[in-house]
Amino acid sequence: MLIINSLKKDHFIKINTIKKIYISNHSIYKKKNINKSIGDLYKKVKVNCEKYKIKSLYYPIIDDLHNEIKNYDLLKNIEIKISYFKEIKKLENKISKISKNFDTLILSDTCYTLNSIFKQQFLKKKKGVFSVETRGTVNTFSEINIGEQSVSKKYFQDYCKNYKTYKFDIDNYLTERLGGNSNDINHLAFKFNNSGLRAINKDAKILFLNFFVDATNLSWSNKKIFASNLEWTEFTLKILKRNNYKNWFIKIHPMAFVYPGSKEILEKLKEKYLIPQNIIDDCPNLKTILINKLPIYTHDGTAVLDSLCYNYKSFFCGTRFPSSFGYKADTVNKWKIF
Repeated sequence: MLIINSLKKDHFIKINTIKKIYISNHSIYKKKNINKSIGDLYKKVKVNCEKYKIKSLYYPIIDDLHNEIKNYDLLKNIEIKISYFKEIKKLENKISKISKNFDTLILSDTCYTLNSIFKQQFLKKKKGVFSVETRGTVNTFSEINIGEQSVSKKYFQDYCKNYKTYKFDIDNYLTERLGGNSNDINHLAFKFNNSGLRAINKDAKILFLNFFVDATNLSWSNKKIFASNLEWTEFTLKILKRNNYKNWFIKIHPMAFVYPGSKEILEKLKEKYLIPQNIIDDCPNLKTILINKLPIYTHDGTAVLDSLCYNYKSFFCGTRFPSSFGYKADTVNKWKIF
């Protein structure tokens, strides 16, 4: 993290004195079945965020919670202490004072609570806030209540304006990505190769699961109807279980198990919701899904964009993309109907 003051001689300063407040054994207490569901834990977090006037940090705190507490069973048996929220409020006040003396903030990202506080406090004082990704992409932040990867109306309009300028590069990127010819791991090109193409039941539907523990709220906004991928996953699986998963396949994100805890959470979900192993093992590869235009259901994954490249829309409910990108549920009941 770098903050800049153009009015001082030593105008670059790297922040290393502000420490992240972790959700640890010091900030939680445990009691068996204190929460009936993960949703109960989220509700308590939300109430305390509102009480201590840190409502805009609710989703980053949920991300911290999942990043630090990777045990599915433990999530039902903990409650975050009031002292944690008080410490977050103190940290917010401290960073607010720092932001008064600097012009610009440069972040690697706005994952989790600490970076989100920096971003929000600098924006409140109308300072410049940017992130530089590992691939060299520079993002400009301008909205406090929208996560870094959300395509807000303003951002979407900017993308449309720049399309003609970058059309050649965009076309080349899509040709490589969709053709499975890219060597860049970020493209996950293997999803689009021709290996594994096969005939498929035309009535099949695909549920795309994403990460459970790593920054699942990068694309948050105050209009989200589920607080995390895990809450959305449980809600959706509960509905599918009632119909014995007839005509459903479940696609696990190819990078999901890179993150500690994800595999264990998936195993718990399979056990709890009686998920047949074959609907995971026999799920067709992405290219088969797209060529056959099989219905895609996702929280807010990039499968929404993949289906658009094959001229059809996915079903989603997150706030990462505008409603024009697919069939978007803006209420829990609407997602249930989907």
